[in-house]
Amino acid sequence: EGLYDRLREQKLSKPILTGLHEIAQACQSSDYPRGLMAHTGLISGGSFSEISSFMPGLKSLMQIATQLRV
Repeated sequence: EGLYDRLREQKLSKPILTGLHEIAQACQSSDYPRGLMAHTGLISGGSFSEISSFMPGLKSLMQIATQLRV
């Protein structure tokens, strides 16, 4: 399942949702290093099976945005 499906079906735990909100806020303000730190926090915080399907894509997106300075 991807991120959209898990959000739509409300299958994500509160800590995961909080971390995703932090990533979204960082990206909105183009603060990708902060977004990557939040990403790392989610990965190391356990529940990896809950987020493993979409977190690599989010990380790649933030890394590319950092490189392109968008």
